[in-house]
Amino acid sequence: ELEGGEIELVAHVHTPTSTAEAYGKELSVTPSSKTTTIAKVSLRNTVRRRGVDFINRLVSFYNQDANDEKNEVAQKTAEFIEERIGIINGELGTTESELAAFKQRSGLTNLTSDAQMALQESSRYEQQRTENATQINLVQYLRNYIDDPANMDEVIPANVGLRDQNLTSVIDQYNTMIIERKRLLRTSSDSNPAIINMNAGIEAMRRNVRTTVNSVLRGLQIAKADIDRQASKFESRISDAPRQEKEFMTISRQQEIKATLYVMLLQKREENAITLAATANNGRIIEEPLADERPVAPKRMVFMLAALILGLAIPVGIVYLHDLLKYKIENREDVEAITGVAILAELPLVKKTGEGSIVVRENKNDLMEEMFRGLRTNLLFMLGKDERVILFSSTQPGEGKSFVAGNLAVSLAYLGKRVVVVGMDIRKPGLNKVFNISRKMEGITNYLSDPDHVELFDMVQRSDISPNLDILPG
Repeated sequence: ELEGGEIELVAHVHTPTSTAEAYGKELSVTPSSKTTTIAKVSLRNTVRRRGVDFINRLVSFYNQDANDEKNEVAQKTAEFIEERIGIINGELGTTESELAAFKQRSGLTNLTSDAQMALQESSRYEQQRTENATQINLVQYLRNYIDDPANMDEVIPANVGLRDQNLTSVIDQYNTMIIERKRLLRTSSDSNPAIINMNAGIEAMRRNVRTTVNSVLRGLQIAKADIDRQASKFESRISDAPRQEKEFMTISRQQEIKATLYVMLLQKREENAITLAATANNGRIIEEPLADERPVAPKRMVFMLAALILGLAIPVGIVYLHDLLKYKIENREDVEAITGVAILAELPLVKKTGEGSIVVRENKNDLMEEMFRGLRTNLLFMLGKDERVILFSSTQPGEGKSFVAGNLAVSLAYLGKRVVVVGMDIRKPGLNKVFNISRKMEGITNYLSDPDHVELFDMVQRSDISPNLDILPG
């Protein structure tokens, strides 16, 4: 929240594809059992209301997509029927206008019984001729529709009034294969083996439809020739009838035939509309989507358990890794593991402040006195009678040579042993700090620089700690 009560909002914009992929990963559809068509749809989402709305819309779009597939043939049929109704309506209006105009300008005479019968038979054959012509037009339209490359992947109008059931059945089979191919293409590509096999089947079925259409067309043309031959017999019988009456009957028959065809197309349109309206949904919601009261992820107990395990494992791992990678000698066990040298004592690290570093005091029993007494005892136990010189050394300066040597010398002096401590570190003399001796005092360095003129024993200094202790500083 910013100053002045304003709220800062951050919006992240994602592409539709990435958003759909994200929802797809969180969506789960599982059958309730192996013997039922009921599926359980679940979605994990950070917003409960959004998750419920998504599932409802998903079912709605599923039904809409399925209905579009089922209604594709009916929609093509509706388009064809509407086109034919427009054409027949125009022709019917023209015929009715001609009939009205003829009645106004012509007078009619009564027909004889024979002529009336001939006209009736001629009318019947004329109706058959019209029906035959209608079927021929329908079949020719279907043939042109099939041969049009633009309709190669489209369904063929079926319920348009065809009388040949074999042709209708073949078209229905072809339309079923086209719809199934479109459904598969939504989830796969043209290179899918199933699509390739289906394309081959569709092409074979398309050739079968074209062959059937040509066969039906030839049959209709043969029937047309027979109808024309029969109709010509009755037309010759009424050739002597008055011209006006004959023309009137001809126009009337045309008007009646077109009206019948128009009514039939209207009936087919209503039937097709009922088919479209009666399409049932493939899926329906049995139980309304419900959001869990508690979040399903992340699982709190799992994270707490993981944190506990990591809290225990990480310190243990660090300690183990530290022990595995350490390169310093830190305790008695490290020395014993890599060498066979005897260990006389273990001394704690002491950081003493002030002047001098002597921690051993006479008649004291603290920790350091006990440590150096133990070192003194072990050392005297190991030394022979003639071994009177002890050398203290280390790998580098500052490791405690002077401290240990000085305090051990004091401990031996308190025991009554005569001890001389010699500091051989001429560059950085440590005994001076241990015994608090000034570096300006003469020591072993003076003797080594001029042994002919300097008396060694003159460099030895008496310690004020014990009369048994002498010091030869560096």
